[in-house]
Amino acid sequence: MNKNIYLPLLCLLLLLCGRTTLTAQALSEKYAPLLTLPKGYVCYRTTEPIHIDGQAKESVWKKAPSTDAFMDIQGEGLPKPIYRTTAKMLWDDDYLYIYAELEEPHVKASLHQRDTIVFYDNDFEVFIDPKGEGHNYFEIETNAIGTVFDLALARPYRAPRRPFIQFQWNCPGLKLATHIDGKLNDAQHTDKGWSVEMAIPRKAIASEFDNYLQAGSWLRLNFSRVEWLGKPEENWVWSPQGKIDMHRPERWGYVYLSEKRVGEAPETFRYPADQAVKQFLWMLFYAQEEHQAETGSYYPNLQAFGLSEKDKNLLPAGYKVQIEATSHTYEMIASTSPYSTQYVIDEEGRCFARPGKKLPVYAWQGWGEHTNEQSLQADFSKWKAHGVTGVCFNVGFDETKARTAARVAKSQGLEFHAWMPCMLHAGLPASWYAVNRLGESAHDVQAYVPYYTCLDPRNPEVQQWLIEQYSRIAAIPEVDYVQLDYVRYPDVILARGLWDKYGLVMNEEYPKADYCYCDSCVAAFKAQTGIDIRKEKDPSKCKEWAQFRCDVITDFVNKLAEAIHRQGKKVSADVFPGPHSYATWMVRQEWDKWKIDAFFPMNYNDFYLENAAWVGKVTREEVESVEGQIPVYSGLFICKDWRNKDKVIDPENSGLLPSEMKEAVTGAVEAGVTGIALFTPESMTDEHWAALKEVCQGLAAPL
Repeated sequence: MNKNIYLPLLCLLLLLCGRTTLTAQALSEKYAPLLTLPKGYVCYRTTEPIHIDGQAKESVWKKAPSTDAFMDIQGEGLPKPIYRTTAKMLWDDDYLYIYAELEEPHVKASLHQRDTIVFYDNDFEVFIDPKGEGHNYFEIETNAIGTVFDLALARPYRAPRRPFIQFQWNCPGLKLATHIDGKLNDAQHTDKGWSVEMAIPRKAIASEFDNYLQAGSWLRLNFSRVEWLGKPEENWVWSPQGKIDMHRPERWGYVYLSEKRVGEAPETFRYPADQAVKQFLWMLFYAQEEHQAETGSYYPNLQAFGLSEKDKNLLPAGYKVQIEATSHTYEMIASTSPYSTQYVIDEEGRCFARPGKKLPVYAWQGWGEHTNEQSLQADFSKWKAHGVTGVCFNVGFDETKARTAARVAKSQGLEFHAWMPCMLHAGLPASWYAVNRLGESAHDVQAYVPYYTCLDPRNPEVQQWLIEQYSRIAAIPEVDYVQLDYVRYPDVILARGLWDKYGLVMNEEYPKADYCYCDSCVAAFKAQTGIDIRKEKDPSKCKEWAQFRCDVITDFVNKLAEAIHRQGKKVSADVFPGPHSYATWMVRQEWDKWKIDAFFPMNYNDFYLENAAWVGKVTREEVESVEGQIPVYSGLFICKDWRNKDKVIDPENSGLLPSEMKEAVTGAVEAGVTGIALFTPESMTDEHWAALKEVCQGLAAPL
């Protein structure tokens, strides 16, 4: 036989395989019948008593809307049922009421004993998942003579573990009756059909701790009608399942319990806001089921699913999905941030919402004239009660104050950051101070304010002294972090909102605020670059000179951090916003290169004449600058006298209004921030705290 004859065939097969790969079916198309939008129904309240007799004689039933006519269980594209079925629902504080009409020319029923397999007769079935998680649901079945079969399941049959089925479970307090419009079991008589009416008590729908039968709730519910026209039986439902399987609770309809009384102005049905994200998770669930059946394993990450653009577009904007999988289990989690509600689905098909992480909130505070241990207890207790998780406390290298404040913080369960100014210190040797472009030492002449006595961060003696001071405080057992502040040069450009305060127009770098031109720094820069900065016509145009001073700060911070880390403590720092939009060129802080453990950028929007939305924008830059690898806590400046904000010119006495808290905090969270920090928490009014509480609760509550 000529073996070469197989070569063209092999090429064709390879081409076809390649074409199949290139045109792989999107998951959203593959599982389309399982992803259609479930039916929805507004269930109105009734204040009139309902007598359960199977006939719906009460006027409230006439006012209640009917469901759509039942359809084939698999959905659209299948033959329409030959007999019509519809249902109605009402509710009150004690019962969920259901009434259904089943068109039937020959009503038949032969089963009389409770909990026999009723669907061997033509029957009507109700499935209810009160919590809507796809587990812990129940069903009630009845034939035309009112024989009941009811059971409760801990999980669907498809779950990897065998479901716990309570066959002996009887719906507590169930009221049920049927009515036959015709003659039972008389094949010679043409009947109109039969109807069923039931009242399912609240205690069957409520859990031990939660009442799901209340206004504003959604129940997951479906109706099924089994009709024996031949073999196999017909399955007609209210909300299509996508498969011949009623035990897929995620496919059941949504029943919204309205607070309006039936017959009042109608209410438009609306789906819960999380419906779309849960549908996306169900799509992934179906793919996981199939993949596990074929390979014995689960997809370990989202990339492994090979999602098409059409698939990805099903996930609502802002959501991200992470997968935590082992060989036998998994959780797929969708959320907008670590602090927002997490929507979770696992290998057993349990789909639920859980709160995200608590948003860490820090408070900056200092030791004042009247501060003592008792006042600290009162302050820290107040912050703790308002949800603060840690304090950044200015101890100014005072070991006694640091020990006291740290001890009180730990007694309140608060993380303690020993906050200390780094480069601003008076009373030290004159040779330690930075020099401006005019040749003036910060020891003698200060830019802007007298406390700008700025040290030279490159001076070895300065570095050694600072390392010793920080190390003393780091040695205190209760100190969690050493926090650096003023680890920078003076502002060569002030924030725009401060110009009026100091009577300046800073559209360029001013020599008086431009440091460090000491002999040592100038010589080191010349040795490194060959540039004599003192001979440059405009040193502010020299990029190498700007970078040199950024590197000086970075090198010192990393050296200091290394010393603190050796003591087993962490390092945080208060930094200018950015870093590259502000911090690098304003104060020479290229802080994304610092090897520390947390950043607290001072995102004081009023200082930059920006609105609250700016906080989220600049926070995004900050988080991205460290590639999300180091925690970033967005610092917020609070407006104490906020009712007079429009009359205040000085931004240092301005800040965020209570009404702006939500926008600032939410923007920061959406940008990926680890937490927030409140500068001068004593400026937080009751209105501020209430606004902060509201936004934090909103992050963790289901949408």
